[in-house]
Amino acid sequence: MSAEGRVVVHIERTGDPRARLDFVPPADISGVLAGRVPREATAIIGAVYRLCGIAQSHASAIAMEEALTLDPPTNTQVTRTVLTMAESLREHLVRIALDWPRLVGRDVNVKPLRPLFDLADRLAANYNGDMDAFAVAADCEMDIPVTLRVIAETEARLSKHIFCEPLTDWLARRSLDELFSWADRAGSGAAGIIASVRTSGGFLIGAKASDLLPADHDSLIDLCNMALGREGDVPETGVYARRANDPLIASLGQVTLGVRLVSRLVELARLPAELRAMLTGAAPAPRGGSVTHGTGSGIVEAARGLLLHRARMEDGRIADYRIMAPTQWNFHPRGIAARCLSRIDGEDMHNVEMQAHMVVQAIDPCVACEVRVH
Repeated sequence: MSAEGRVVVHIERTGDPRARLDFVPPADISGVLAGRVPREATAIIGAVYRLCGIAQSHASAIAMEEALTLDPPTNTQVTRTVLTMAESLREHLVRIALDWPRLVGRDVNVKPLRPLFDLADRLAANYNGDMDAFAVAADCEMDIPVTLRVIAETEARLSKHIFCEPLTDWLARRSLDELFSWADRAGSGAAGIIASVRTSGGFLIGAKASDLLPADHDSLIDLCNMALGREGDVPETGVYARRANDPLIASLGQVTLGVRLVSRLVELARLPAELRAMLTGAAPAPRGGSVTHGTGSGIVEAARGLLLHRARMEDGRIADYRIMAPTQWNFHPRGIAARCLSRIDGEDMHNVEMQAHMVVQAIDPCVACEVRVH
């Protein structure tokens, strides 16, 4: 059992549905954290989680601070949020630049994008303070001029090598026809996969659009806390849930596999401007925490979806600790991945297998995934 879980997609040569999934849930590390002081817990969480490690540390810091009734300064909250957003940008970019072209048989050339693969680390080197940004009660602040220069470089590389035009121009599209025109014309791997999924028929694989998480923070915390203790219908989290109201996504008029892939591109294109707004104070840093009966909750949007940490503290040590990772939403038996996979159809096994891979890419590309054909 891994810290992040594992997915196996089974594809049947005949039958209905053609694809289904088995999900091995993440390992439970609550026993390892019990009795630890926050500093020890932070080190363990940072060492255990490879995927979305910054987001995991972020949610953990909030949960323990809430439980201890500590309120970090605004500059620390901004620093943490910027690093978490940079991690999401990096995760989207790696999947789009490396995994997407391979799925459709295109050559991979990441050389011009490689400097962005270390984006979060580069930004982490640009804050001032004598503590790790994710240590409980840390006090740190980004070096804003240096960070803005890194963001400008990021925006330029994305414009040239992913979107093949300025990000604002790409985001100005308002229909499937305009999107497909870009996919047919642009020479990037991102454009190629949108064109390929459209050609294969996979673009229109759909699932219910109503199963989105609530937007307000208190309702999210309540829903997460309930979901930790019971089975039930699981709403959609992840990049589509975050970007469903974006003007480009809203203009596409449907909720499909293709639209979920486009949502990842939309978030990648939006993040440089959103990072800039966070640094300059044009957008507030979300706190993402609450405390109920001595139990602190930390909720963070990771690249692959909603992440919840919950900590109960006694005498400065952890008495109980729970984590609900995005994969537990995404690959629940009644989650969005299972619903999308159940709608895959067709006789061409190559297309069926590619579409199964694309469902995982669209919803939670970071988790370890194996596709088996029976």
